[in-house]
Amino acid sequence: MTTSDTLALDGTVSYAADSGGIAEIVLRRPAKLNAIGDVMAAELRERLQQFDLDDAAGVAILSGEGRAFCAGADVKRHERSTEDRLKAKVNDQRRDLMNSALNWKPVIAAVHGYVYGFGLSLALRADIIVAGRDARFQVAEIPRGLSGSTLWAALKFRGLGSFADDVVLTGRGFSAEEALAGGVINAVVDEGQHVEEGRRWAQRILANPQGAVRDSVRTRRWYAQSFLREAQILSQPHPDLHESQDFKSRVKDFSTRKDKGQDQ
Repeated sequence: MTTSDTLALDGTVSYAADSGGIAEIVLRRPAKLNAIGDVMAAELRERLQQFDLDDAAGVAILSGEGRAFCAGADVKRHERSTEDRLKAKVNDQRRDLMNSALNWKPVIAAVHGYVYGFGLSLALRADIIVAGRDARFQVAEIPRGLSGSTLWAALKFRGLGSFADDVVLTGRGFSAEEALAGGVINAVVDEGQHVEEGRRWAQRILANPQGAVRDSVRTRRWYAQSFLREAQILSQPHPDLHESQDFKSRVKDFSTRKDKGQDQ
């Protein structure tokens, strides 16, 4: 059974591949700053699988439409019963966004605007990250009373030392320039040029023998996933932070600000 057997997809993630072997996967929920709920997450998995099985595509560029790459998980996603969240968590683990690949093709995250929470996690799971100068990153889970353990592991995997400790424990935002200096991302370009920069990286990658590229991608992702898996195991004994009063009050405050037209 695929994800689409249980969730009706709604066209919020598009897929297109050109004749040069580059596929573009675009998050298309700009009115919500590409915040990702269950249906959109399911569609993203479908598009990544489509890319993995597309013989004409060798590299994918993942980007977001509108003012942001992804402002995080849709807050309504967390306003569910514990049983529903557990079911969703099992489905997420069974269908990991990057590591359920068969062909191990590289994915480039071309980000701009808000790259918060789930959006940051999504970008960090890509193999290459390029960012517009307007990109703003944040481990948004911490200020909302949730665990940042897997994001800490993903940041540490990129060799970040004390910078990962800083941005995870404080929950502060950080700029594209800080991310580049800290080793989080691979390049910073002028605002609006992030997708074109992603294409330049894709063309350089496609110039190499693809068997060697994919073998390297598979090894890299295996090691990255081992960091994330250990972080997930260590966080299991902790109480469900979605049930805490801190989280519920922060969600209520966030929803109120959204209703008033305040993005974050």
